[in-house]
Amino acid sequence: MFKVYRLDGVSGIIAILLLLTLLVVLAMILSPILIGIILLILIYLGYRKFKKSIKEFIRNIKKKKIKIKNESQNGEVKFILQNLYQ
Repeated sequence: MFKVYRLDGVSGIIAILLLLTLLVVLAMILSPILIGIILLILIYLGYRKFKKSIKEFIRNIKKKKIKIKNESQNGEVKFILQNLYQ
């Protein structure tokens, strides 16, 4: 034998309102957590991009070599930066 529960009339409306209230409360609790997770992911991606650009800048500096020309009459020395692979 099965029991059948009916949600009609006032009990149905109360059940639907309780369900909607539960969903709203759950969304309010989870929204700051989701926003925090999204912010942490964005900060991490920004950090990775910044770190990569610093590494490329240092690598470009290491590729350069310095040529010193001492061709002047008054003792001036000219420094010329050139890329290593040119």
